[in-house]
Amino acid sequence: MKQDKIHQLNTELVDLMMKKYGITFAEIESHLDEKGQWLIDGKNWFEHYTFTKDEQEAFRQEATALIAKRLKMSKKAAAQEFSWWYLFIGLSLEEDSKQ
Repeated sequence: MKQDKIHQLNTELVDLMMKKYGITFAEIESHLDEKGQWLIDGKNWFEHYTFTKDEQEAFRQEATALIAKRLKMSKKAAAQEFSWWYLFIGLSLEEDSKQ
């Protein structure tokens, strides 16, 4: 039961993160290659797409609230959970075009 709850939360978080691109977790799963990796144009899906700093911050706030709600934990604990989650599959930041 707990694994189902975690899988559902992960699905919701990925769907929320990919909302900008109109892509769902189910669509990402459909790109499974023969090695068991989800690749898009030869890259891990989470390396293929990017966030701006503002988008990343907005997502962090929404995701932390969702984690707190779904796992029934404090916002501080949810923020820590989010940090670990984002470390593994969070989107990279867009390159600054002014460099």
